[in-house]
Amino acid sequence: DPSQSDAASSEKVLGLVLPLLLEEGIGQAAAEVRVASVQQLVKITKHAGAKLAPHIPEMASVLLESLSSLEPQMNTYLQLNADKYHVSGEALERARVSASRNSPLAETLDLCVRHMTEEAADALMPRLTAVVRQGVGLPTRCGCARFIGQLAVTPRPVGPVVRKPSSKLLTGVGAA
Repeated sequence: DPSQSDAASSEKVLGLVLPLLLEEGIGQAAAEVRVASVQQLVKITKHAGAKLAPHIPEMASVLLESLSSLEPQMNTYLQLNADKYHVSGEALERARVSASRNSPLAETLDLCVRHMTEEAADALMPRLTAVVRQGVGLPTRCGCARFIGQLAVTPRPVGPVVRKPSSKLLTGVGAA
């Protein structure tokens, strides 16, 4: 909590903890570690405020990719076998998108939008382009579209940075 410590200490702690959670925690095979990492990211994001800005490019790209990788495998299985269970594929897609939109990862991405700076947006664009091009899975694709849309309507100075390439990015999301 930055209100409990000086700015230099807060920034140092964020610089140590966030990479650990993003690079090691979220990708762990153990479900308990993944869940604890996501919970900590949500807490940190809620309390870090503006100090989060330099870390947003890395956070956003990892979180967007994780929307699909952390989705329960059962959802993908049901989607692929919807006919077997007499369930509409479209209804399952809607449920999957709704679940990812209401997840802690989506909540954290929403907070990232709030704390975005022009510098962070500039640094984010190449990473976001890579996620759009290489990201797989319905939750990631829909999460990218939502995130790009939120950034594009953000007031100055962030919005204009994202608005320019947003149509190309959204075309990329829809093309896959």
